[in-house]
Formats: sequence, C-alpha cells, structure tokens
Amino acid sequence: LLALVAGFFLYADLRRRRALAPAHAWSGFFLGLGIFQLFDGIVDHKLLRLHQIRYGVDVTPYDWAWNIAGLVLLLIGVILAL
Repeated sequence: LLALVAGFFLYADLRRRRALAPAHAWSGFFLGLGIFQLFDGIVDHKLLRLHQIRYGVDVTPYDWAWNIAGLVLLLIGVILAL
C-alpha cells in the first residue's frame, strides 16, 4: 500500500513538471498489474493457498485463465516499454 501511495505521488510530480512520458506510464501500469496478478495466482493461490478463485469446483481452469491473463498484462507492459 505504501508503494502504491508513493507511486501516485511520483506520478503527480511528473505530471506537475510536465515530464511524464505517457507510454512509459502505461507500461508501468500494465507491468504492475501483470506482476501482481501472477504473484497472486502463483504464490497466494497455489503455494500459500490463502484463497482460491472459486470454491467447491475444480479450480484448474480458473487458475490457468488467471495466470494467462497476468502474462498478457505483463507482455503488454513489456511491449509498451520498448
């Protein structure tokens, strides 16, 4: 949460100084989303078993969809960063 708040302050400072590169900002946004989603899917769901996407059903298709969506977000961020 602290990193998120600090990131908003850094973002606001860049906008104020008119030094914000929109492509890099979007790249960071998608990279952050993808990294969080993959971390949540792999570490929280599988390794630590803190919570599942659904309960009472076979979660394998949901886990695959969640992690593939995270990879797609991560790839979008990487492409925007280039």
